[in-house]
Amino acid sequence: MQTLKNSVKDQILQSAILEFKEKGYSQASLRQIAQSANISVGNVYRYFESKEQLFHAIITPPLTRFESILNLKPNSFEHPQVAFNELAQMISTTLISLIEDDKDALYVTLSDPKTSNLIQTHLKAFLTRLAAQWLDEFEKDDLDSSLVIDMLTKGIFHGCLQAVELSNTQDSKHIASAINMYFELHVYMIYATKGVSI
Repeated sequence: MQTLKNSVKDQILQSAILEFKEKGYSQASLRQIAQSANISVGNVYRYFESKEQLFHAIITPPLTRFESILNLKPNSFEHPQVAFNELAQMISTTLISLIEDDKDALYVTLSDPKTSNLIQTHLKAFLTRLAAQWLDEFEKDDLDSSLVIDMLTKGIFHGCLQAVELSNTQDSKHIASAINMYFELHVYMIYATKGVSI
């Protein structure tokens, strides 16, 4: 029995990340991934049973980090405004860290329709739980809180994706500053709706 080598596995993963980034999951080719990694397609199958398994090996680390944040209970914070502030800071910190670690794998994760929908579903669920605690303050006669939650979810997610895209051409310090400012503005807007000075 031949021994599997971590260096070959890493080579396959790096080639796959670039292939998925360029073509998306459906158009990505294991043959092209193997060619880029300078190995045979048969050798790819020794490390990954399918294209799907290879894809999941790429998206699981960033997806797990996002889910660990979004599965937090809002009632673990002293006030919903504090919870949103903490959420913004945690997403900002995680996003910057993931960009520094492997921005291409992060882009593959955020740009894939299934995983992007999964992240947005978790984010929306968190914001919905937050609004449920804050309902008496949050709802007004002319306001449907679910619309606000949808807007916040899409705004936050697409802001994250835009930051990853810009990281290809912008200095990492500028990207980090922009991400922090982006989430601070969301927090300021939430506080402003309640007439709170920060």
